[in-house]
Amino acid sequence: MTIDLLDRIVPGTMITGPHGLAAAVGPRRRVDDLGLHIKCVRRTSGDEPERGAVVSLSTVDFPRVAALHATAPGDAFVLESMLDDNTFVGLEDPDEPGRLIAAAGTHAVSERYAIAALGAVLVEPAHRGRGLGAVVTAGVCDRLEGRVSTVALNVEAENVSARRTYERLGFV
Repeated sequence: MTIDLLDRIVPGTMITGPHGLAAAVGPRRRVDDLGLHIKCVRRTSGDEPERGAVVSLSTVDFPRVAALHATAPGDAFVLESMLDDNTFVGLEDPDEPGRLIAAAGTHAVSERYAIAALGAVLVEPAHRGRGLGAVVTAGVCDRLEGRVSTVALNVEAENVSARRTYERLGFV
């Protein structure tokens, strides 16, 4: 008996996979090729940035996170359910309290298997180049401390700035 796992994946769910997956799935589902990504795992704590005023975010903050993501469509994705695992953090605009200028969290956390997939890292375009991505990424890693032993992420191969940030934070 063959089980088709594709039938168990809800349409609209983002999945990642090896080259060739699009050809296999494409006839039955819409496939968006997001380009080559590099998989990274955090091996050391790396250079720790100044944390600043990182705030914890939860599902009640989803409208603020969605508004941040709307400033850079396609740069990262976030679902409301992702804010339900006590890992999401953000930085608020000092000139406009309550408005997020950077945020990060996880796509998935499994304490049972001691692994987390860091994701939804986004800095508003007008605030990039100031180290805010490192601050929120480190904030997520802080919240995962003691919960998991492995933190991994995917980063676009062409996103040199993000790759350097992650390397400074101990991801290889």
